[in-house]
Amino acid sequence: MINGEAKGFFKDEKGLRQGDPLSSGVFTLIMDVLLFMISRLKDAGLIEGFHMNEDNNSGEVTHLLFADDTLLFCDVCHDQVVKLLATLVCFQVVTGLKINLDKSFMICNTLGKSYIDKARESFMVHK
Repeated sequence: MINGEAKGFFKDEKGLRQGDPLSSGVFTLIMDVLLFMISRLKDAGLIEGFHMNEDNNSGEVTHLLFADDTLLFCDVCHDQVVKLLATLVCFQVVTGLKINLDKSFMICNTLGKSYIDKARESFMVHK
């Protein structure tokens, strides 16, 4: 109603502006979705993070979050990397957030350079 008369619907816009007090809370809720998805992968035995020491009974780390940066860990295994990437694509579809592949990079600890380059190329990670 505008000035007492029905004028139809107004067009709504989605999103929050940078600096909005709700931004950090909404970001935390959305990242919780990603962490849940990664935890489900780990619980199903589809990915494996790294252990804090040689004793496999120690804590296993699959992810670390720092402000708006995310580190994801898995074994150097093509299947695990594919499953992790598929989860990230699913996360993008579900949340509408886009992962900036130009700012993303992959570090492989034990493989040769040719395998790393092939993996990066297949996942469109440039660095």
